[in-house]
Amino acid sequence: MIEVKIKCFGAFRNLGSEITLNLASESNVGALRTLLSQFLKSQNPHGMEAGLVADSVFADETQILSDESRISENVTLNILPPVCGG
Repeated sequence: MIEVKIKCFGAFRNLGSEITLNLASESNVGALRTLLSQFLKSQNPHGMEAGLVADSVFADETQILSDESRISENVTLNILPPVCGG
């Protein structure tokens, strides 16, 4: 198991500054996305954050990660929701 810390930005900030989840070793960002969505649904079934996970991107300190990107060690990632404005 690896520990993944997820820094929250935008609409996710109301969840706190960071969420920590345990993920199977050698998982990818897609598995993290699924796990985070399930976790958020269990915490607040009527909250919008679980649905927003699908439209958000994950990034490390240098780049946006695809769902196929491997997570092979304890790491801190950022979740960035879509931004819109007028």
